[in-house]
Amino acid sequence: MRRGSSSCRRWWSRAGAASHAVAGLFLLALGVLACSGGGKGLEKPAGSALFVESGTTLPDPALSALEDAGVEELFVAAGQLAGSAVAPVVEAGSLPTSPRRTSATLVIRGRWHGSRDQAEAAGRSLAASVTQLTSKAREAGWIPLGLHFDVDAASGLEAWGAVVGQLRQTMDRTLFLSAKLRREELNLPQAAALADVVDFLVVPLYGQRPGEREEKGAWDLAQVEAGLKRLEELGRDYLVEVATVGRVLKVGGGASDETTVGSLSDLVRSPVVELSHGFTLEAIDARTFSFVAGKPGRLLGWSLNSGDALKMIRLGSHNVEEYRRRAGTLELNHRLGDLFYRWAEEEEGFSLSVANLVSALAAAPAQADLHLNVETLDNRGSTRRYRVAVENRGAEPTDVAVLSSNFVEVAAPGGTIGKVDAGEFARWQLLRRGRRGKLVRSFRKATVLRLHATYLGPFERQESGIIEVVGAPGEVRAEFLLPDGIDLELTPEEAQ
Repeated sequence: MRRGSSSCRRWWSRAGAASHAVAGLFLLALGVLACSGGGKGLEKPAGSALFVESGTTLPDPALSALEDAGVEELFVAAGQLAGSAVAPVVEAGSLPTSPRRTSATLVIRGRWHGSRDQAEAAGRSLAASVTQLTSKAREAGWIPLGLHFDVDAASGLEAWGAVVGQLRQTMDRTLFLSAKLRREELNLPQAAALADVVDFLVVPLYGQRPGEREEKGAWDLAQVEAGLKRLEELGRDYLVEVATVGRVLKVGGGASDETTVGSLSDLVRSPVVELSHGFTLEAIDARTFSFVAGKPGRLLGWSLNSGDALKMIRLGSHNVEEYRRRAGTLELNHRLGDLFYRWAEEEEGFSLSVANLVSALAAAPAQADLHLNVETLDNRGSTRRYRVAVENRGAEPTDVAVLSSNFVEVAAPGGTIGKVDAGEFARWQLLRRGRRGKLVRSFRKATVLRLHATYLGPFERQESGIIEVVGAPGEVRAEFLLPDGIDLELTPEEAQ
């Protein structure tokens, strides 16, 4: 990956380190001038960023973890495009709350409906408005690095590019200027009109934001690679937007809806819905599960009727890892990094959390932190009694499995399984070894018990009740399927 000069990167590194103090402003401004090559245009240093919605409260430990993982900048929702086509203004919103002075790109969202002959006046109008926006951000404790226009150009890229170009001529030259280029606009001849007037582009290539019409190709890494190659042809630096916020789509009763609030555990363990057949084959390069309501009931804030369908779609940490691996194999001279959309709130369990994102960016593969515990209770004659539990001590989940994985197994070689209290486990099976050593169902003289946990989410634990093994000591193990297809085998961590 080509990236300016090492001295330019060092300037920005120093500025980021000084961002805890007012002196950081001076270093940032000096660094921008140094990187601009004496007025030849700004060159943004390589690095990734995370999008943050307005009103979000940012905890300091999470910010530090992101910085350590290489996400050293935030894109913060700062304002909305308003006013007329010829005199647009930016209406400032409620900025996120940061515990310290933090470097950020200020994001302006909206839609512009003007024409090419209105572009010059529109650009001058925006220049005055964004000056007020950056001043407000500084007063709130932010260190603005640039302005990003997350704007849909209703009148076409050529007219909107002329607006941005006029703004570039009149705005503060120590601030970066960037704009969104939609996936479907990549192959338009007018894409160059926008690329030529910004310091870098932001292009949503992998995944979709909530509210967007479902498009399967958005989750296909083959199409992402094609988009990256087209971006290189434009010759402008860019960030790839990766949608890390997940959602559930609801279809039923002639209407559709969606939500980002809830978790996969809510769906898997609900008595109202059940997994659709073939669910494991639905995803392309994302985690996708479909559910159907078997009876009326409430779930995720919805009142469901029988037959209503729910579809969860999100990226897993392993999907982000694979995307970055594949991008790393391509010759991408203009890719600065990734813009992850977006910071997930605590109740948004379908999305990648900060902890998930940090794991996905680490050198080692992200993996659930599973532990198997066995508690040996009092013996009653030849009957031994146990309680077993499986615990996920990390933020990474297991995969969903209902057949041959995600179980705790209690075997009784030389004995039989007695009474079983499955406790919190979803279901259980009594089995024995057949003539060829294959496990088969057995209702009498079973020698193997399997306790099935369909899914184990972040920091979740499932525990059995009392399990009896008659005539011999019990042997316990577990097997769980991870989202990247790996089977993880567990042995007891503690035996009492």
